[in-house]
Amino acid sequence: MRLCALEDAQGAEHHKAEYAMTESTPAENTTRANPQVVLETGLGRIVIEVYEDRAPKNAAYFLEYVASGAYDGSCFYRAGASVAADAHPSPIIQGGFLFDAATGEFSLERNGSPVKTLPEFDTTDDSGITHGNGTVSMARNILASGDGIPEFFICTGDSPVFDVNGRTEPDTRGFPAFGKVIEGMDVVEKIAARETDGISKTEAVKGQILTAPVPIEKAYCR
Repeated sequence: MRLCALEDAQGAEHHKAEYAMTESTPAENTTRANPQVVLETGLGRIVIEVYEDRAPKNAAYFLEYVASGAYDGSCFYRAGASVAADAHPSPIIQGGFLFDAATGEFSLERNGSPVKTLPEFDTTDDSGITHGNGTVSMARNILASGDGIPEFFICTGDSPVFDVNGRTEPDTRGFPAFGKVIEGMDVVEKIAARETDGISKTEAVKGQILTAPVPIEKAYCR
């Protein structure tokens, strides 16, 4: 059963149609066959179209966490740029539930158990979803396994560094893009503009942690 699907008959009918692979922009590639995820934040609503048709592995992973309620009560905690040594700065905001803003510590555990990761994901070459302004992508465990993890980021500018061959750390596969902001980029920009002198135990993201994280009060499909 497809998470966050429309009515089965309607969804099946839409998925019979061919999907034109075009460059990803907020106005393009919007089809009713794809689910939309709403993030109700402390600064307003963000709506993401999740490209199940183009990045099925990445989409299913994100939607599983949405359906479980894992993002309810989480937050956006980072506003910064790519930390790759060989990359041009690429602005993003990042959110999820694995970072403790009070201590500055990051953990791959939730409620005492390891989180499910995404070892095999759809690359930008697989999906055709490039990291442009408004693209939404899963983070990766870049310091160890390289797996996709539940934290996600939204690009606030063109960020080809996150595409295949855009960087070499931890490899050249890029990041698991899966969606696009179709409503609420003004909210994204408000988050990106907030002060970033929060605590971080990770040297690479110091100066990128929000002083006051923005709560994600609820995440749900519509």
